[in-house]
Amino acid sequence: MLQELSIPPTAKSVAEHYQDFLDGFIMDSIDEALTPGIQSIGIATTVTDIVMHTLEDRVRLAQTCLEFIESLSESGGAKSVSGV
Repeated sequence: MLQELSIPPTAKSVAEHYQDFLDGFIMDSIDEALTPGIQSIGIATTVTDIVMHTLEDRVRLAQTCLEFIESLSESGGAKSVSGV
């Protein structure tokens, strides 16, 4: 899908493409080096292993996501989308 839009398939490119809609971006640890570039466009990030092989992986990722969302709402970083 990204190739059809001429968007390079990188975490930073995806974040840039959707930056008007994002408060935060959950990134795989393999892309950790891209964190400063994404943060520089005003998007908060968290880095974790996002590949889920086991139930424990799923639970861990879900908990990480929920904690990150909570931190965004506490910091007042949540963007509102009208009409949704």
